Amino acid sequence: MIGELLPSLADGQVLSLDEMRRAMNELMEGNFDPVQAASFLTALRLRGESAEELAGAALAMREHAAETKTKRTGLVDTCGTGGSHVPTFNVSTAAALVV
Repeated sequence: MIGELLPSLADGQVLSLDEMRRAMNELMEGNFDPVQAASFLTALRLRGESAEELAGAALAMREHAAETKTKRTGLVDTCGTGGSHVPTFNVSTAAALVV
């Protein structure tokens, strides 16, 4: 699969939602060797990810997400992504303290 996508990415083509979902599933299942994974992710980063590619990646990550079971109700996840280097107030931390 990755061998089919790398030339397209190198040419600046945008992957479809399904192509990206399948590629991310392969990546998360360890089916890319480290050089292929680095090439794939670098090509995406250099070109810039499209909204469709981000949506496909998100779908794949949800398919691999570990489900957390609890007997409690009314729980809220306030985790932020961080790492933006934008000097703004961390709202997720404040929200957790208020809740």
